[in-house]
This record gives sequence, structure tokens and C-alpha cells, in this order.
Amino acid sequence: MMLPYTIEVFFAAMGRYNAQYAVLVALLAALSLSAFVLAVRGTRGAWQDRAVGSVLAAGALMSGWAHQWGLMAGLNFMAGVYAPVWIAQAIVLAGTLALRPQISFFAGPRGAARTGGLILAGLGVLGHPLALLALGTAPASLPLAGSAPDPTAILTAGLLAAARGPRWLRLVLLLVPLAWGGVAATSAYLLAFPLDYAVGAAALMALALILLDDRRR
Repeated sequence: MMLPYTIEVFFAAMGRYNAQYAVLVALLAALSLSAFVLAVRGTRGAWQDRAVGSVLAAGALMSGWAHQWGLMAGLNFMAGVYAPVWIAQAIVLAGTLALRPQISFFAGPRGAARTGGLILAGLGVLGHPLALLALGTAPASLPLAGSAPDPTAILTAGLLAAARGPRWLRLVLLLVPLAWGGVAATSAYLLAFPLDYAVGAAALMALALILLDDRRR
């Protein structure tokens, strides 16, 4: 089994994607970083929870609508399957985190789940693009949180692990990042690009943190 493109073709397409949606890519990257900072600061307030949830929902929507349907559909026939899944994720995130927040990102009791989750979220926002730069990827071709599935999945998984709220809901919201980790792992193997394994590893780590989280609700 082989993918119908190479890693070089993918990053060339990412360069065109980032140029085509330059304003949205830059805005969503900045908002993703802001959401991460808000979660780290952990200031109590419903507005913060709505803001973080809105950013995660926007990132999922962009990953499905623009990245999968707009970019990857021309490279991979499976993009037509992935796109609606990401869009459905955006709708669910908007409903449960932005419109009627059921999960809180304020600090609360510190513990392994919060600390580990924030580390994962930081990897999604900053660590992933920095690792790609270190591997020689052109800055203009970087997949960024808020507009590309890989870093968006890592950011989402990390923030869900760091948050407080019903465990079952956080697990439901983690399903798409977990599934995308499997997609990324397949790509990592077929394209011989090991960094893509990090997506699945981050999602599995978030799963473990949520399952082991014993903070009082």
C-alpha cells in the first residue's frame, strides 16, 4: 500500500495552502497560541472557557473544510471521508465548549493531568512546527495549529487532558484526535516520516491522562 503523494509533494502543497489562506492561517495560529496561554494562566471565568472552545472549534472546522476538502482532496481520495469528520468535530466542540461550556480550562487543582496536558498542548502550538523547522521544512510550508490537522489534534488533545469537566465528555471529544493519530501514524509509515507518529503518541498520552485524572469535579 502506498499513498498517492510523497512527503515532498505534501509540503509543496502546504506551501500553496498557507499562501492561499494566509490571513486565516496567521489568525488561527495566533488564536491557538492565545488559547494555550489562557489555559496556562488558568484565570477563572466563563469567557475564557468559551474563548478556548471557540478556537478549538475553529481549528477543527478549518482542518476539515479548507485543509481536507480544499487541499488534500486533490492528493488523497480519503480526504472526502476525513473532512466531514473534522467538521462534525467542530460542531460538537462549538456546542459543548463555546455555546454552552461544559468543560473548564481554569487552573483548579494542579496535578499530572493538567501539567501533562499543557505540555502536550504546547507541543501542538510550538513544538510541532519547531521540530519540522529542525528537519528542514520551509517556514512557508509549516502545518500550524488552527489550520492543519496534525498540530490541531495535538493541541486539542492536550487541552482536553488539562481541562476540568466530565470525564466521559472529554473522552468523546478526544475521539477525533485519537482517530487522526491513527491516520498520521499510517502516513508516518508509508511516507517514512517518523515525526507524524507524534500525533498518535500525543493523543494516547492525553487519553491516559484523562483516564488517570483523579481531581475532584
